[in-house]
Amino acid sequence: QQVSVNSQNQLLPLPVMALGLLKSQAFKEGTDVRPDLRAFLHYDLITMGIVELETYVRPRMLPVHELITNATLGTSSATAQPISAGGVQPVELPVEVGLTADLVKSEGIYLVDNGYEFILRIGKLASSQFLEEVFGAASFDTMERQIVVKCAEENDTTSVLARLHNILAFLRSTSCHYQQLY
Repeated sequence: QQVSVNSQNQLLPLPVMALGLLKSQAFKEGTDVRPDLRAFLHYDLITMGIVELETYVRPRMLPVHELITNATLGTSSATAQPISAGGVQPVELPVEVGLTADLVKSEGIYLVDNGYEFILRIGKLASSQFLEEVFGAASFDTMERQIVVKCAEENDTTSVLARLHNILAFLRSTSCHYQQLY
């Protein structure tokens, strides 16, 4: 009986994964997806590993605004082993939140990772400290339409900006694609 309960728990994410796959660009109906992109995605889906497939059909959303209040997020421990050929250390990530409109707050800043690209969702009431440190903007209203994340200082390891860069580098090291930040 224990085996059947464990098997049922493993199947719980299956409907969500199936819906995510059907809503993906690879299977989306209509002409808004170019045929060459659709063919690339079909091939990529066939050759993806389990982790990449899960990230693609069920993107993760990380509340990076928590970098302001939690100084351990985005930092790596000295004893951690590199996980990639580039030697990127594992870092502590913010706790993933569900990708639903109910959980997105107007004062939040969220990083959405679908395995192909990063999307930074900035709420209208986002922390001015975060916006100043990461984008050089005093408030949401003073930001340019094309935002650019500032570069971190070489010896800086504790600022919000440096820890955000650590999170991006770590997530990129776990993906087979270079993920552009939008």
